[in-house]
Parts: sequence; C-alpha cells; structure tokens
Amino acid sequence: MNKQPQDLRSFLARFLPSKAQEISENSLADLQDFGVWKDVCEQLLAKPFPPQSSDFSADDIERDKRVSFSKLSNWEIVCQEILDTEYSHVYYQKCYDELRKRGKSEQEIFEMRRFAWYTAGWLNFPMMVWDWVSLDESDIFRAIEWLYDKKQISQEQRIEFENFVKLHAS
Repeated sequence: MNKQPQDLRSFLARFLPSKAQEISENSLADLQDFGVWKDVCEQLLAKPFPPQSSDFSADDIERDKRVSFSKLSNWEIVCQEILDTEYSHVYYQKCYDELRKRGKSEQEIFEMRRFAWYTAGWLNFPMMVWDWVSLDESDIFRAIEWLYDKKQISQEQRIEFENFVKLHAS
C-alpha cells in the first residue's frame, strides 16, 4: 500500500537516510534556503530513476502495472515522485515510460525532475505545504512565486523558471 511520511525528517529518512541522521532539528529550517535545498535535491537526483526495485507487495506491484498516466499533464507525471506518498518502482517506471511516449528524452526527463524537485519539492517539503493528492504546474508556479517573494531567486531567474515550466507543459 502507498506510504505517507508525516514530516520533513520522514522525507529525509525516506530519500536520504544518511542525511536524516546528520541533520539536527535546528538545521531542518535551513532547508528552506533554496541553495541548501538544491544541494539536498542533487543528492537525491544522483539515485537511479526510475528505480529498479522497491519494497512493495506483489499486489501493489500488480496494481501499479495497470496504472495509466495518459490523462495527466507532463508536470503532474514528473511530480508523482515528489508527492508525500511512496509508490513502487513499477509505478515510477510507468511515469517514465509515459513521458518517453510523449517524446521527452532521458535528459529532458532528468532536467524536469530536477526542476520539479527544486520548486514543487521545496514547496511541499521544506515549506511544508503538504499535498498528498497531486502536484502539477500550478504548484510549480506557486513555488516560483514564493521563491521570488522570499528573495530566493531573482526576477531574471523567475522568468527563466516560468519559461521552463511552459516549455515542458505539453
């Protein structure tokens, strides 16, 4: 069954167990700093995607084989791994396959994942705007707005970020 972490420490334990052990309560707030968050994301993105295996039951894996992402936007598909819910490796493979079917290259998928983690991931985890249902381009745009309002990115970066979202929207 899908699993939901309850806080930022759970997020770190799920994605970066070694980081979760070394980070103190006081430094959890440091992850709200965009530069610090991006460093955490780079560690996370160093892992293979889609993952080759997962610790899920045969029933979960069988169910995930039947999942379809054909009605989701590109960004909603990319953001599946950023949700506060864990899925099997088969589920993430289906996400990847759908994006490839839509003409996205391996490099484009990686860049989209990086960007989604930087933005929607920052909004969802360090800023604790938890969302267990869906994340998509509207959440990414909200994250960009917050990053700009909190002076984490410049106006030039904001425009660049917004253009990247639009470039990969369809």
